Amino acid sequence: MKTPADSRRAIDGTRAFVSDLLGAAKAGVAAGKPLGEVYVDAYRILQPKYGHWVIFDHCLPFNVSRAYDEAGGLRDPRIWTAERDRDMWHSLQGALKELDGA
Repeated sequence: MKTPADSRRAIDGTRAFVSDLLGAAKAGVAAGKPLGEVYVDAYRILQPKYGHWVIFDHCLPFNVSRAYDEAGGLRDPRIWTAERDRDMWHSLQGALKELDGA
């Protein structure tokens, strides 16, 4: 059974993750970096603190993509399509290889 304290920890953890994620994206966008580089930077910042979360590696590309859009001034989320999915994975190929070699 979950307690109110468990719920508070979950909310605080989520808030910290979103704040750290958006901070990494904003720094990357401000530096003029492409999505792949921002992903690598965000991964290196977030993985030590959140990498133990069950679906961290699976969801991070989508999370960084959305944060990158928001940091770049896109207020509303774009609809996720098969084409957008392919474009995102294509833009991250070099970044993913860099992380695999790290």
